[in-house]
Amino acid sequence: MLHNKNLLVVNTGIRSKLPLFQNLRNLGLKVICLNHEVNWAASYVSEWIIADPSSIDSLSAIDEYLESHPNQDIDGALTFDDRSVLLTAAITEKLGLKGIPLQIAKWVKNKLAFRQFSEKNAIPTPRFSLLETEPVFEKSKLRYPLVVKPDIGVGSAFVKKVVTPAELKETIDTFKVAHSTPKMTLYVEEFIKGQEVDIDVLIQNGEIKFMAISDNFPSTGDYFVERGGQIPSRLPSEHQEALCQMVHHSLNQIGIMDGCLHYEAISSDEGSFPVEINLRLGGAEISAFQQVVWGRNMVEDAVRIALGLPIKTSDRNDKPKKVAMSTNFVPTHSGTISQIHRDSKLPTRTYFEELELHYEVGDEVGVPPDCFKNLGWLVASGETYEEAERHLRSLEQLVKIEIS
Repeated sequence: MLHNKNLLVVNTGIRSKLPLFQNLRNLGLKVICLNHEVNWAASYVSEWIIADPSSIDSLSAIDEYLESHPNQDIDGALTFDDRSVLLTAAITEKLGLKGIPLQIAKWVKNKLAFRQFSEKNAIPTPRFSLLETEPVFEKSKLRYPLVVKPDIGVGSAFVKKVVTPAELKETIDTFKVAHSTPKMTLYVEEFIKGQEVDIDVLIQNGEIKFMAISDNFPSTGDYFVERGGQIPSRLPSEHQEALCQMVHHSLNQIGIMDGCLHYEAISSDEGSFPVEINLRLGGAEISAFQQVVWGRNMVEDAVRIALGLPIKTSDRNDKPKKVAMSTNFVPTHSGTISQIHRDSKLPTRTYFEELELHYEVGDEVGVPPDCFKNLGWLVASGETYEEAERHLRSLEQLVKIEIS
């Protein structure tokens, strides 16, 4: 059913997306890619539309492409990159394809707008306030610790926990220096102490057909740098059920009918709270997690939803095939990568699932607040949580990254 379907992929992203494009080729799709240039994905792309993949103005490039290809349709469109969510929504809306309406994408993509929408529509949300003027914030009487966030941005970039007014002022000043011509609005919200989780969701025609919760390992420092995670979740069943109910309620209130979503949330003693909803397939190790533990090809599922083809509904009573754990390679200091070593024994380990590294020797890397990217990730599996952790620690010894 997928063979020779014309799929538009908006933005290749960085080279770590290579396994996703390999997956698309294995599905027999004809991939048309809208990107700012022809790049590393060339052998997986049939045709290119050269335009800015992060700008809605690039919608005109789609018109030009279709005019120059009068006998060819675009059967579906999706993106794997957060920066292209709005353009993808505009494309699917314009072409009448399955996807998320542009106005909904704008509400959800903007962190502050999502909080404001949640507050008005009975979706759980921490107390928050704008930082445009000091009196507005002071009047809100928020309790420290607080989390400072820009309303737009990718991942946890420039998201910081502060515990005192002095630290808040320093964070604001640092942000202003980094963004001398600000396109972002800063706001603060109360810090919710609890287990951070990712909830990967497949929704089709308004029906949630798959939902899986994974636990994030605690981040270190104040910048919420991701350290890895584990799946299935080890939260008590009642906490997991509360998270699932929150997802159902919020997606119903927002009006999302079709999509592959990466939902970030916190499970706490005060209840379940959304952090943000990413309107695309989860990045990093998410695809490997779902394949290893639940046997789901999330790329194929995302494609089928985009093409309007049915996907399989997961039975909530399904048993996980394995336990999977990951670690992210996070630089401890800024500098230049002087050595990368992958032991040849790595792929021979039966519990080795995935290794992705984004950088090469000679590349410059950094730490927050100057840089918010990790170097890659490693995934191991086991029959139990304890075994998966032992396997992960064993594999970590086979990968060395030195920064000088």
